[in-house]
Amino acid sequence: MKKITSIIICLLIAALFTGCSSTRTTPKCDVIQVIQFSFEEGFLEEDCETVRRWVDEMPEILKRNISEVHLVYNIHEIAEADPMLPITGVTVDQSKIYLNAETRGKIKKTLYHEAGHCLDFAGKYSETSEWKTVMNAEWKDEGYYSSDMESFADAIARHYMNTLEDKPQTSKFIEKILEQQESI
Repeated sequence: MKKITSIIICLLIAALFTGCSSTRTTPKCDVIQVIQFSFEEGFLEEDCETVRRWVDEMPEILKRNISEVHLVYNIHEIAEADPMLPITGVTVDQSKIYLNAETRGKIKKTLYHEAGHCLDFAGKYSETSEWKTVMNAEWKDEGYYSSDMESFADAIARHYMNTLEDKPQTSKFIEKILEQQESI
């Protein structure tokens, strides 16, 4: 009875957000969860639909850790960063993704990168000694992506963009944790 009540409540919540959210079923608990979307004024509906489609097409392993996706122009205010920095996205409160609308050509990769942060916040993968070994072997000369968290998030993005061929240890690590996540 609890399960049915939970599903009905989630469906009611999903109905409230029709037009600005996407529903999904998590394999973990068979409860529909809602990812809320927001797009600042001035976006074409086709751009909004493209971002929604990318999220819908994401593997459940990544989606289960995302609560919101926002396409914004004021990314530097949200990130509390210098406006001169080239910020394409930021994750806030471990599950809310903000994408910089001004970097249209990089939005899909940034979405997956930020989803990698959400996965990492949930699993703390970048803090493991195994990841630190991989990172030191393959990411130490990657500038911004040389830190534990940034290299992990970028590894997730590159895995799903099929651009990890130059980092075999990273690829093996990511495939291993994704397999572990699928069994949860």
